[in-house]
Amino acid sequence: MNRIRIIFGFLFFLLLPTFTSAQQATKADIQALELKMMTTITEMDKGLTKPTADIDKRLTRLEIKVEEMDKRLTARIDLLFWAIGALVAVVLAVIALPQLLEYLQEKRTRADF
Repeated sequence: MNRIRIIFGFLFFLLLPTFTSAQQATKADIQALELKMMTTITEMDKGLTKPTADIDKRLTRLEIKVEEMDKRLTARIDLLFWAIGALVAVVLAVIALPQLLEYLQEKRTRADF
């Protein structure tokens, strides 16, 4: 029985460096995978950064266009309000002024009697 223990102990002692070497190989594999994963993540980040920058540029250009259109539209609306005001003034001058003058003339003629 002792012989069997000695043989198994000796075999275990011989196989121990193999287990250690397997653990070291596993650690090296893990480190290699971590490095590969970090490289992949960095490349993906670079790949996403460029489209994001392009989208930001397009968005900035679109914002500028919207601001310009807003300014033009505001100017046209202001012009439209001025035109409506002028049209109302002309209508009042054409319709109301003769009636007002007629009323004042009738009032004078009544006052003369």
